[in-house]
Parts: sequence; C-alpha cells; structure tokens
Amino acid sequence: MSVPTDLSNLALWFKPDVQVYKDNGVTLAVDGDTVQLWKDQSGNTKDASQATSGSRPTYKTNIQNGLPIVRYSAKFFNIARAGFKTYTAFFVCKRAAGDVATTNRSLFADTVSGGNHEIYISRGSDSGGRVSTWDSTNTWKQGGVASDSKFEIYTYRRDDTAKLMDFWVGTHKQLAQQSFASAAPAVGTAAWQGQGTSGGEQFNGDLGEWFIFSDAKSDSDVLLMQQYLEGRWACSNAVLKVWLESDTQVYKDAGSTLAADTETVQQWNDQSGGGLNFSQATALGTLICVARPLNASSSVISRL
Repeated sequence: MSVPTDLSNLALWFKPDVQVYKDNGVTLAVDGDTVQLWKDQSGNTKDASQATSGSRPTYKTNIQNGLPIVRYSAKFFNIARAGFKTYTAFFVCKRAAGDVATTNRSLFADTVSGGNHEIYISRGSDSGGRVSTWDSTNTWKQGGVASDSKFEIYTYRRDDTAKLMDFWVGTHKQLAQQSFASAAPAVGTAAWQGQGTSGGEQFNGDLGEWFIFSDAKSDSDVLLMQQYLEGRWACSNAVLKVWLESDTQVYKDAGSTLAADTETVQQWNDQSGGGLNFSQATALGTLICVARPLNASSSVISRL
C-alpha cells in the first residue's frame, strides 16, 4: 500500500505514534501528557511546537484502532515553514462531541504576506460543524457536516492555477471543482495547526494523522492516500452516495412537476445530498429501474 512519501511534493506529515514529545525533543509523550513538540515526518523538518505550556494539546493513547491521538481544546501548535498556494491536505480527526462552535474551528492556517489560507473543521456561522476553507480573497467553500461521533478522513485540494477547490469526506467527493475568482495572496513563512490566523478560532477535538502536499494531487493519488489512512485508522469510509425514495421528488419533467399515478418519470432526485439525480429524456414507461451503476457520473432510467 502506498504511503505519503511514495508521492512527490510532500510538505508536512505528522503521525501521533511517531516522535511526539512532552518536552523539546527528549522525552516521548505518554497518555495524559501535554505535547510541546511534534516532529514532522516528511523529511522537511517543519516541526510543530508550542513553547507556552498552557497552550499545549494533550496526548491520548489507544483512542482509534489502537493508535494515539492529540486532543485539542483551545490549544495549538506553531509551524515555521515556507507556505504554498496550491495544496492537497489530508486529516484524520473528530470534532469534540456536542461542540457547537460560536466561532470558527481551524485545523490549519497559513500566515502569509498580505493574507492567508485556512482549513476549518467547523465554521462558526454553521452550528452543524462543516468542513470549510477560507482565504483572504474572501472565498468561503463548505463541504459536508463533520462528525462528532467518529473519526473521519477529510481531504482538501486547492489548485491555485485552475482556481478550483475539491472536498472529500472519506472517499466521497462532496464538493467537486468549486471555483474561486482570485489568486491566493503572496506566500509567507509561518503556519499554525489548531488555530486560525486571527490568533483564535482554536480546534476543539481529536486529531490523528495529517499531511499536506504542496501540489494538486490527481484523483487517483488522492484515493491512494485515503486508502492508506483508512487502513491505518479504520475510519469508516461508508458514505451514503445515492438515496432514492419513490414518494419524494419524482418528476414527470426535468424537476418542476411531480409525477402523478401512471405518468412517465423523467427525473428522480437523489436524497443523499450527493446530487446524483437519475434522469431520462426519452419516455420509456411508468415503471423504472437503474440501468447504470449507482456511482456513475450520469444514470439512465429505463423500463423494468
């Protein structure tokens, strides 16, 4: 199975079971210790550290699939590094149970010259706790609701050249090819993990493994990394992809008029939130079935 170092342009890689210290790199953390230093495994030595004792997250062992995690509650790390405008980021995490944020909850923030990028697990204006991104071009993009009951894999891909953003929860791409109008700000040299660029907006929850590539990975490479994380962390990638109900949003036309008894069906809308609506422009009958796989990009409804 592929691991992050098998792909090019790995910028940051943090594993909670490798080189997590209660001090400045001498004593490995054990259960209940606060973490002063978390060593970068990418080979770039861009370590995460927190000199202030009261701002350090807590190390917890045997939390998910026998692996440890780092637990955050208004705590954060500093990362000194060269920033990037294009990236593909992967996080295994779970927001705190019952956490209803009145502010944004930042997983990662890049402080840059003239602006910033931020990746959120919960945006304050949405108490449901959605995965989101923001940058200083005032571009918000939001994906699905982040779980507070189980660990999930969240993937973010931002292509500054194409001006496109994608989100995945598990292996399910929830938002595809979302556009943003402006280029990212000039790149700086510092970042925070667990805190926003405003100095607040701290993450509240459990963080497992996370890594960032400084390029826009292909869908196939994204899947390789998601499979790696799913195998290591036993995260449930079972995501509801298609949900059709015969009494909900079944239309005689292209989505305006609900079908009545014996009318032919032109469109049947997906209730999963994934937007995989089934349609057939040519009337084929009053009984319908799916004639293409449920994960196909388009589907056909034909006579049963």
